[in-house]
Amino acid sequence: MDCIYFEDTFYIAKKTQFEQIIGLEEEYKHQANEVVTELASTNMFEGLEIISKQIELNPSIHKKLVRLTKLEITKTLT
Repeated sequence: MDCIYFEDTFYIAKKTQFEQIIGLEEEYKHQANEVVTELASTNMFEGLEIISKQIELNPSIHKKLVRLTKLEITKTLT
């Protein structure tokens, strides 16, 4: 059992599986691709195609890239 929904509240036993159930994994993947696009637009990075491939193959990289936007690192690059 990955989660229980009781009286308008989710009780989560396994976070990764819960994220798959409610579709967060796909949302993280979409946001990770947006981060790579934003980094590419700065023309400051080479090899972003490697990260793009990893986004397709390795779901664990999704959240790492999304954290960059939360830290607003991509906005401070000049």
